[in-house]
Amino acid sequence: MTGESRVETLRVMRSISLFVVPFVFHFAACGGDDTTGTSSTGGPSATAPVGAVNMEIYATPDQTCPIGNAHVDIGNSRVTPPELATDAYEGAVVTCKVVATGMGFSASGAIKKGSLDFAFEGVTSSGESAIGTVTVKDPATGDSYQSPAGAPCVFQFAPGSGQGLEAGKAWMQFDCSSLVSEKDATHSCSSRYGYVLVDRCTAK
Repeated sequence: MTGESRVETLRVMRSISLFVVPFVFHFAACGGDDTTGTSSTGGPSATAPVGAVNMEIYATPDQTCPIGNAHVDIGNSRVTPPELATDAYEGAVVTCKVVATGMGFSASGAIKKGSLDFAFEGVTSSGESAIGTVTVKDPATGDSYQSPAGAPCVFQFAPGSGQGLEAGKAWMQFDCSSLVSEKDATHSCSSRYGYVLVDRCTAK
């Protein structure tokens, strides 16, 4: 190769490298950023709060319940391993707190996804059944229903099931004899076959 040909070849190679490098950099910069609830691989976070709730809303003969018979299902705590929603992943919102108290543990939490919205609070237990407050929204209208102070929901732990309270985790069964509409107190429902599991919760 002559000196002139060598110079021309180097000039062409340099022009190609100046085009390719910015293109590669631009392509890499377009990749998705890691966000809360999502790992660097795009899957659910290994540290964000997780949870599942399953319950049936229904009306007793004495109740007027606009919701009718409906199910609130986010994940599934009754299978092994449990199917859990992760906070800030695939549209789910999971917040929870399970802390040690003089009475054992106190638990509260909320699980939301799409039109499904469930929360519980005030559950304190040393391993026995407990009472607490449940708030759930009508999936069709978004109206809130809450257990009244005079008829709290009952939370229980089935023997041998692994259910219970511990720092940062709660797994319980629950039933509510009354869930009163916050919009119209003449409307009330009940719930049964309730299961809620939250984990990786605030423990302090």
